[in-house]
Amino acid sequence: MIEVNKSNFLYDAIIFDFDGTLVDSAEIKKNAFSLLYKKYGKEVEERVVKYHEHNEGVPRNQKFKFFQTKILKQNFDEQIEGELSSNFSSLVLDLIVKAPYLDGVEKFLNKYYEVINFFVASATPQKELEKIINKRGMRNYFKDIYGSPKTKGKIIKGIIKNNNLDKKRVLMVGDSISDYNGALEANVKFLGVEKKNNDKLPKGIEKINNFEKLIKKIH
Repeated sequence: MIEVNKSNFLYDAIIFDFDGTLVDSAEIKKNAFSLLYKKYGKEVEERVVKYHEHNEGVPRNQKFKFFQTKILKQNFDEQIEGELSSNFSSLVLDLIVKAPYLDGVEKFLNKYYEVINFFVASATPQKELEKIINKRGMRNYFKDIYGSPKTKGKIIKGIIKNNNLDKKRVLMVGDSISDYNGALEANVKFLGVEKKNNDKLPKGIEKINNFEKLIKKIH
């Protein structure tokens, strides 16, 4: 593990969600869910989008299971899951690779990745997450990256255990309730990323709206 001057930094590790936290890709995924279920009619499409928006950070296979069994009242098995996931990936992958960073993210990563351990904990499937991060040229910023099927809580706990970290010196940064709940489960501090007109994090949670403000939170 990289040695950090503890007198200068509050954290030895920062764990980031990916979509909507580092990269402005949340709208891309919402539109993909909408397109996948558009053929079933406007009511279904709207229910799908609403469920997705209220469950951001939840692995997509869990969402597909809900859409198929609860909304469409259809069967759901590994074949259907695979087809839906493949179609979804084809809709979003290239767009997310090209999506802009959120304000201040690239500057922050460049400035601190060599002195603080950075990790990614995402609901995106592991292989797809690796492909996106590699294609964006971001891999060198992170000690490790983790996607679904593991939950955020299990990912954070695993990072702490595998890197012999002190929970008090680990920060989770994310934009969804699943990020917040994962931090609670792992007993680490959480910092929210505020969304424009669409903030679903609990009131009273400390939040930032750009990564320039994150600099002040790590010293």
